[in-house]
Amino acid sequence: MIAIYDGNNYARRVLETDPTGLAPRTLLTKLLNPGHAVIWVWDGAFGNARRRQIYDGYKRQRTAPPPQINDGFNLIEDVLKFTPTIQVRVKGYEGDDVIASLTRHYVKVGEQVTIYSNDFDFAQLVAEAPDKVIAGYKPKAEVSPEMAFYYKVCVGDPSDNIPGIKGFGQGTWERLSSESIKLLVDTIITYGVVPEIEGLPIAVARWLDDNVELVQDYAKIIRFFDVPLEEISNNMTVGKANYQAADKYLKEF
Repeated sequence: MIAIYDGNNYARRVLETDPTGLAPRTLLTKLLNPGHAVIWVWDGAFGNARRRQIYDGYKRQRTAPPPQINDGFNLIEDVLKFTPTIQVRVKGYEGDDVIASLTRHYVKVGEQVTIYSNDFDFAQLVAEAPDKVIAGYKPKAEVSPEMAFYYKVCVGDPSDNIPGIKGFGQGTWERLSSESIKLLVDTIITYGVVPEIEGLPIAVARWLDDNVELVQDYAKIIRFFDVPLEEISNNMTVGKANYQAADKYLKEF
Protein backbone atom coordinates (compact mmCIF):
# COMPACT_ATOMS: atom_id res chain seq x y z
CA MET A 1 0.00 0.00 0.00
CA ILE A 2 1.15 3.51 -0.83
CA ALA A 3 -0.05 6.41 1.31
CA ILE A 4 0.05 9.77 -0.45
CA TYR A 5 -0.58 12.95 1.52
CA ASP A 6 -1.87 16.13 -0.08
CA GLY A 7 0.72 18.06 1.89
CA ASN A 8 -0.58 21.63 1.95
CA ASN A 9 -4.18 20.51 2.34
CA TYR A 10 -3.52 17.98 5.09
CA ALA A 11 -1.01 20.09 7.01
CA ARG A 12 -3.26 23.15 7.02
CA ARG A 13 -6.25 21.20 8.32
CA VAL A 14 -4.12 19.62 11.05
CA LEU A 15 -2.63 22.96 12.08
CA GLU A 16 -5.96 24.80 12.07
CA THR A 17 -7.82 22.17 14.10
CA ASP A 18 -5.14 21.48 16.71
CA PRO A 19 -5.44 23.89 19.68
CA THR A 20 -2.63 22.12 21.55
CA GLY A 21 0.15 23.01 19.11
CA LEU A 22 1.25 19.37 19.10
CA ALA A 23 0.33 18.64 15.47
CA PRO A 24 3.96 18.23 14.28
CA ARG A 25 4.71 15.81 17.12
CA THR A 26 1.53 13.87 16.38
CA LEU A 27 2.59 13.52 12.74
CA LEU A 28 6.05 12.42 13.85
CA THR A 29 4.56 9.63 15.95
CA LYS A 30 2.20 8.60 13.15
CA LEU A 31 4.80 8.48 10.40
CA LEU A 32 7.91 7.33 12.27
CA ASN A 33 7.20 3.64 11.58
CA PRO A 34 4.21 3.57 9.22
CA GLY A 35 4.68 0.03 7.91
CA HIS A 36 4.15 1.15 4.30
CA ALA A 37 5.48 3.71 1.85
CA VAL A 38 4.50 7.30 2.61
CA ILE A 39 4.77 10.15 0.10
CA TRP A 40 4.09 13.71 1.18
CA VAL A 41 3.43 16.02 -1.77
CA TRP A 42 3.73 19.79 -1.42
CA ASP A 43 2.54 22.40 -3.93
CA GLY A 44 5.37 23.53 -6.14
CA ALA A 45 6.35 27.16 -6.64
CA PHE A 46 4.21 28.82 -9.33
CA GLY A 47 1.96 25.76 -9.29
CA ASN A 48 -1.12 27.76 -10.31
CA ALA A 49 0.55 29.32 -13.34
CA ARG A 50 -0.25 26.55 -15.83
CA ARG A 51 -3.97 26.70 -15.13
CA ARG A 52 -4.03 30.50 -15.05
CA GLN A 53 -2.57 30.54 -18.54
CA ILE A 54 -5.75 28.74 -19.58
CA TYR A 55 -8.24 30.44 -17.24
CA ASP A 56 -6.93 33.54 -15.51
CA GLY A 57 -9.53 33.47 -12.73
CA TYR A 58 -8.31 30.16 -11.34
CA LYS A 59 -8.04 30.41 -7.52
CA ARG A 60 -7.82 34.20 -7.74
CA GLN A 61 -10.14 34.56 -4.74
CA ARG A 62 -7.74 32.80 -2.40
CA THR A 63 -5.52 34.70 0.01
CA ALA A 64 -2.11 33.64 1.23
CA PRO A 65 -2.05 31.53 4.39
CA PRO A 66 -1.39 33.50 7.59
CA PRO A 67 2.25 33.55 8.75
CA GLN A 68 1.64 31.01 11.52
CA ILE A 69 0.35 28.48 8.99
CA ASN A 70 3.40 28.95 6.78
CA ASP A 71 5.60 28.54 9.84
CA GLY A 72 3.69 25.35 10.59
CA PHE A 73 4.31 24.09 7.04
CA ASN A 74 8.04 24.66 7.47
CA LEU A 75 8.06 22.92 10.83
CA ILE A 76 6.19 19.88 9.49
CA GLU A 77 8.51 19.69 6.50
CA ASP A 78 11.51 19.63 8.84
CA VAL A 79 9.95 17.07 11.18
CA LEU A 80 9.14 14.72 8.29
CA LYS A 81 12.87 14.56 7.54
CA PHE A 82 13.19 12.54 10.75
CA THR A 83 10.74 9.92 9.40
CA PRO A 84 11.06 7.60 6.38
CA THR A 85 8.61 9.83 4.51
CA ILE A 86 9.34 10.75 0.90
CA GLN A 87 8.70 14.45 0.31
CA VAL A 88 8.05 15.86 -3.16
CA ARG A 89 7.74 19.41 -4.45
CA VAL A 90 7.87 20.01 -8.21
CA LYS A 91 8.23 23.59 -9.40
CA GLY A 92 5.47 24.67 -11.76
CA TYR A 93 2.99 22.01 -10.66
CA GLU A 94 0.30 21.86 -8.04
CA GLY A 95 0.56 19.01 -5.58
CA ASP A 96 -2.69 17.57 -6.97
CA ASP A 97 -1.06 16.96 -10.35
CA VAL A 98 1.92 15.21 -8.79
CA ILE A 99 -0.42 13.08 -6.67
CA ALA A 100 -2.47 12.13 -9.73
CA SER A 101 0.62 11.15 -11.74
CA LEU A 102 1.99 9.07 -8.86
CA THR A 103 -1.37 7.43 -8.22
CA ARG A 104 -1.80 6.43 -11.85
CA HIS A 105 1.72 5.03 -11.91
CA TYR A 106 1.26 2.93 -8.78
CA VAL A 107 -2.16 1.69 -9.86
CA LYS A 108 -0.66 0.62 -13.18
CA VAL A 109 1.88 -1.56 -11.37
CA GLY A 110 -0.80 -3.06 -9.13
CA GLU A 111 -0.45 -1.06 -5.92
CA GLN A 112 -3.25 0.08 -3.63
CA VAL A 113 -3.16 3.85 -3.07
CA THR A 114 -4.69 5.83 -0.23
CA ILE A 115 -4.85 9.61 -0.69
CA TYR A 116 -5.04 11.69 2.47
CA SER A 117 -6.96 14.82 1.46
CA ASN A 118 -10.46 16.26 1.62
CA ASP A 119 -10.17 17.69 -1.91
CA PHE A 120 -13.13 16.66 -4.08
CA ASP A 121 -10.88 16.65 -7.16
CA PHE A 122 -9.47 13.27 -6.14
CA ALA A 123 -12.84 11.65 -6.77
CA GLN A 124 -11.67 11.61 -10.39
CA LEU A 125 -8.88 9.19 -9.44
CA VAL A 126 -11.29 6.98 -7.51
CA ALA A 127 -13.44 6.84 -10.65
CA GLU A 128 -10.46 5.71 -12.72
CA ALA A 129 -9.56 2.82 -10.39
CA PRO A 130 -12.24 2.28 -7.73
CA ASP A 131 -10.72 -1.04 -6.64
CA LYS A 132 -7.25 0.48 -6.18
CA VAL A 133 -7.71 4.06 -4.97
CA ILE A 134 -9.14 5.33 -1.70
CA ALA A 135 -9.45 9.06 -1.10
CA GLY A 136 -10.89 10.95 1.85
CA TYR A 137 -12.42 13.80 -0.17
CA LYS A 138 -15.54 15.60 0.98
CA PRO A 139 -18.42 13.94 -0.90
CA LYS A 140 -21.05 16.04 -2.62
CA ALA A 141 -24.64 14.90 -2.35
CA GLU A 142 -25.63 12.49 -5.11
CA VAL A 143 -22.38 13.03 -7.07
CA SER A 144 -20.62 9.75 -7.78
CA PRO A 145 -16.85 9.66 -8.42
CA GLU A 146 -17.59 9.02 -12.10
CA MET A 147 -19.53 12.29 -12.29
CA ALA A 148 -17.16 14.47 -10.24
CA PHE A 149 -15.44 15.95 -13.28
CA TYR A 150 -18.77 16.74 -14.96
CA TYR A 151 -20.13 18.31 -11.78
CA LYS A 152 -17.26 20.77 -11.58
CA VAL A 153 -17.60 21.69 -15.25
CA CYS A 154 -21.36 22.21 -15.04
CA VAL A 155 -22.04 23.48 -11.53
CA GLY A 156 -18.60 24.90 -10.82
CA ASP A 157 -16.31 24.92 -7.80
CA PRO A 158 -16.15 28.07 -5.65
CA SER A 159 -13.02 26.82 -3.87
CA ASP A 160 -11.12 27.00 -7.18
CA ASN A 161 -13.05 30.03 -8.46
CA ILE A 162 -14.53 28.02 -11.32
CA PRO A 163 -18.06 29.38 -11.90
CA GLY A 164 -19.28 26.54 -14.11
CA ILE A 165 -21.92 26.87 -16.82
CA LYS A 166 -23.96 30.01 -16.28
CA GLY A 167 -27.50 29.24 -15.20
CA PHE A 168 -26.89 25.49 -14.93
CA GLY A 169 -26.69 25.19 -11.16
CA GLN A 170 -27.71 22.42 -8.81
CA GLY A 171 -31.28 22.38 -10.11
CA THR A 172 -30.38 21.51 -13.68
CA TRP A 173 -27.81 19.01 -12.44
CA GLU A 174 -30.50 17.15 -10.51
CA ARG A 175 -33.05 17.27 -13.35
CA LEU A 176 -30.82 15.92 -16.11
CA SER A 177 -29.71 12.32 -16.29
CA SER A 178 -26.04 11.40 -15.98
CA GLU A 179 -26.08 10.27 -19.60
CA SER A 180 -27.40 13.64 -20.78
CA ILE A 181 -24.82 15.55 -18.76
CA LYS A 182 -21.99 13.40 -20.10
CA LEU A 183 -23.24 13.84 -23.67
CA LEU A 184 -23.43 17.60 -23.20
CA VAL A 185 -19.97 18.05 -21.75
CA ASP A 186 -18.17 15.44 -23.85
CA THR A 187 -19.61 16.84 -27.10
CA ILE A 188 -18.55 20.37 -26.20
CA ILE A 189 -15.05 19.23 -25.23
CA THR A 190 -14.50 16.98 -28.24
CA TYR A 191 -16.33 18.77 -31.06
CA GLY A 192 -16.84 22.32 -29.84
CA VAL A 193 -20.58 22.23 -30.45
CA VAL A 194 -23.59 22.18 -28.13
CA PRO A 195 -25.85 19.14 -28.63
CA GLU A 196 -29.58 19.28 -28.14
CA ILE A 197 -30.32 18.03 -24.65
CA GLU A 198 -33.90 17.50 -23.52
CA GLY A 199 -34.53 19.43 -20.32
CA LEU A 200 -31.62 21.85 -20.76
CA PRO A 201 -32.93 25.39 -20.17
CA ILE A 202 -32.98 27.53 -23.31
CA ALA A 203 -31.01 30.31 -21.61
CA VAL A 204 -28.28 27.84 -20.65
CA ALA A 205 -28.11 26.46 -24.20
CA ARG A 206 -27.78 29.97 -25.61
CA TRP A 207 -25.01 30.82 -23.15
CA LEU A 208 -23.20 27.64 -24.11
CA ASP A 209 -23.40 28.49 -27.81
CA ASP A 210 -21.49 31.71 -27.05
CA ASN A 211 -19.03 30.20 -24.54
CA VAL A 212 -17.94 26.82 -25.90
CA GLU A 213 -14.23 27.66 -25.57
CA LEU A 214 -14.69 28.79 -21.98
CA VAL A 215 -16.28 25.45 -21.07
CA GLN A 216 -13.42 23.67 -22.81
CA ASP A 217 -11.03 25.71 -20.70
CA TYR A 218 -12.89 24.71 -17.53
CA ALA A 219 -12.46 21.08 -18.53
CA LYS A 220 -8.73 21.50 -19.11
CA ILE A 221 -8.05 22.99 -15.69
CA ILE A 222 -10.31 20.55 -13.84
CA ARG A 223 -8.45 17.57 -15.26
CA PHE A 224 -5.07 16.72 -13.76
CA PHE A 225 -1.94 17.68 -15.65
CA ASP A 226 0.56 14.89 -16.28
CA VAL A 227 3.85 15.35 -14.44
CA PRO A 228 6.77 13.34 -15.86
CA LEU A 229 7.83 10.64 -13.39
CA GLU A 230 11.46 11.52 -13.95
CA GLU A 231 10.76 15.10 -12.88
CA ILE A 232 8.97 13.86 -9.78
CA SER A 233 11.85 11.51 -8.96
CA ASN A 234 14.38 14.32 -9.37
CA ASN A 235 12.49 16.38 -6.80
CA MET A 236 12.09 13.71 -4.11
CA THR A 237 13.83 13.75 -0.75
CA VAL A 238 13.76 10.72 1.52
CA GLY A 239 13.80 11.11 5.30
CA LYS A 240 15.38 8.80 7.84
CA ALA A 241 13.67 7.64 11.02
CA ASN A 242 15.32 9.30 14.01
CA TYR A 243 13.01 9.98 16.93
CA GLN A 244 15.73 11.31 19.23
CA ALA A 245 16.84 13.94 16.72
CA ALA A 246 13.24 14.91 15.98
CA ASP A 247 12.41 15.15 19.68
CA LYS A 248 15.42 17.39 20.26
CA TYR A 249 14.49 19.56 17.27
CA LEU A 250 10.90 20.02 18.46
CA LYS A 251 11.97 20.87 22.00
CA GLU A 252 14.41 23.48 20.71
CA PHE A 253 11.77 24.91 18.40
